[in-house]
Amino acid sequence: MPRLSPSQKRDLEVATAGYQGNLNLAEEYLAGRGIDLDAAARYRLGVVLDPYSGHETGRGRLAIPYLTKAGVVTIRFRAMDGAKPKYLTLPGGGTRLYNTAALHEAGQTIWICEGEFDALVTTEYAGLPAVGICGANVWAPFWGRIFADFDEVVIASDGDEAGAAMADRLMGHIPHARRAPLPENHDCNSFYLERGADELRAALC
Repeated sequence: MPRLSPSQKRDLEVATAGYQGNLNLAEEYLAGRGIDLDAAARYRLGVVLDPYSGHETGRGRLAIPYLTKAGVVTIRFRAMDGAKPKYLTLPGGGTRLYNTAALHEAGQTIWICEGEFDALVTTEYAGLPAVGICGANVWAPFWGRIFADFDEVVIASDGDEAGAAMADRLMGHIPHARRAPLPENHDCNSFYLERGADELRAALC
């Protein structure tokens, strides 16, 4: 993955700050996902009204920045109106883990979810530090080393065949990981919406 230059990091920071200023426009959409504006602000979510150069395809979409200790390293854009494709990624954004802060905040156990919203609600509302990946097909084998020193790695597996396949693939790279399967047709976000944070926590522990 190409290393970001200082100017690229500055551009991503400026864009993120600009989109974050429009966050209130996503309040209704986020409420439908069970995410309040305070939590959204902590993750620096925003809305693209005036796209930064190179971000034109993200216009009108929710901006989801990938935050690290080094700053913003990429942004994904999520359609809020049912448009396809559902997600767009910046060219050259590479394959990255979402919510890497969880790696530093976790104790001996870390959770892995499929998708940004799943990681956000699992961390913020269930109180379980979780990172997100965007499906098994984008898993980078070397990521297994990131989880090697955790005593326990829990894969929050979506309740479908794709979720089971993702868990199998990840457990092939993280031998001490275990799968916590969610009920049929549920992911962490939908399960949280239907049953609440306590039941999500119980399902993943």
